[in-house]
Amino acid sequence: MQKYNPFRPDKIVPPGMFYGRVEEIEYIEHCLLQAKHNNSKHFIIDGERGIGKSSLFLYTRYVATGSVEIASGEFANFVTVDVSLTEDDSWYSIVRKIASSLESELNRISIFRAETRKL
Repeated sequence: MQKYNPFRPDKIVPPGMFYGRVEEIEYIEHCLLQAKHNNSKHFIIDGERGIGKSSLFLYTRYVATGSVEIASGEFANFVTVDVSLTEDDSWYSIVRKIASSLESELNRISIFRAETRKL
């Protein structure tokens, strides 16, 4: 029996659509919880086109930034950055891209916090 695949290339689905991926989500949440307590773990999200990698990555970002509660009842509080890499990137250019993206995100957070304090 074939199952319906809700994932489409270039389309992001809501977190509730991750039915059947509980094990992967629990592992990602476990990795983030470990990192929060200074015991970092690593993971890679890979797979064929159209199976939900971007959606899972977006969900991971929500969990990492504390927008979504981890199953343990805790919230993470990470700063996340997006970086697009190419085959031509050197280690130096990768570090520059990460630093630039991190600086932009920290500035955005600082502005948000300053505006929130005014309220």
